[in-house]
Amino acid sequence: MSNTIRRSLFIETREWFDKSGGDSYFTARVWVDGEVAFTLPFQYGYGNSSEYEAHKQLLERGYLPQEGKNYRALSYVARDLGIDYYATKSLVNKRDLFRTVA
Repeated sequence: MSNTIRRSLFIETREWFDKSGGDSYFTARVWVDGEVAFTLPFQYGYGNSSEYEAHKQLLERGYLPQEGKNYRALSYVARDLGIDYYATKSLVNKRDLFRTVA
């Protein structure tokens, strides 16, 4: 596994609520060992959707071991790997969501 997490994992989520449609959307930055590993694009979701999507991407990109890859909360995965885990969510205006670069 070339993309090993050595010390820490941080999910920084920005969520926007569309009042006219009544739906929530988010973008998120995923930090691995103090550096941005990738940014999740604008997508529908609320609650812990960003953590679930980050978990899927971490598996696909080789940051997490594939064995036992059934979804578990990232806090438990991090504990088992012996790394620090942090997550934060800010409710923002649509213009303040993270931009993804193609």
